[in-house]
Parts: sequence; structure tokens; C-alpha cells
Amino acid sequence: MTAKVRVEFITLVGVGSEPGVETDQPLAFFGAVEISATGLTPTSTSAAPTFGTDEGNDVTLGVARITCISGIAIVAVGSAPATDVAGIRLVAGAAPLDLPITTGQLVGICEATD
Repeated sequence: MTAKVRVEFITLVGVGSEPGVETDQPLAFFGAVEISATGLTPTSTSAAPTFGTDEGNDVTLGVARITCISGIAIVAVGSAPATDVAGIRLVAGAAPLDLPITTGQLVGICEATD
């Protein structure tokens, strides 16, 4: 079976629904990609984008919102793709996972084999 995920590159803002309660809502959307992997051979996205500018400076911290579309995936963010021994396990139908990511980092996946 193949693991398939959708990765959205976004920034978040806290929105108070009532005093003392905050939820994270997307502030800006910087693109999405679907990637898949079969077995332990990792696959990764291209590098994360620059997440806008703030007072003339590049914003380099954003969020990779990862949704498992099919199978069971092991996902990781960094300079190297995920492997079966390092990463977070996601299953199809689960809630999306938000991971911090900086400009230039990759989201890597491989299929969970157990």
C-alpha cells in the first residue's frame, strides 16, 4: 500500500473566540503539494518558501499542515526526509498535523511498514 499526504505551507494567527481561549486559524497560504511514498524509500517536498515579509524582513518561520490522505505515513520536517525510525506517524482520516517549518526545510514521508 502507498502512503499519501497533502502538505500546505501556511502561517497561523491566534484568534480569540472568547476571553482566554485561542484557536489557530490560517493567516496566509503559500501553496500545497501532495506526495506519496511506498515502503521505506522516503519522498520529500521541495524546500519550504519564504513566508512573506514583516517590516521589510523575510519571515522564515511558518507551518507545514500535513494531512494523511491514504495509508499510514511517517512524516518529519527538516533538512533530511523521514525514515521509518524517525518521524511522526499519521493515518488516513486523522486530523491534520501542524509542524513548525522554516524557509528551506523539507517535509519528508515514508510508508509505515508495520
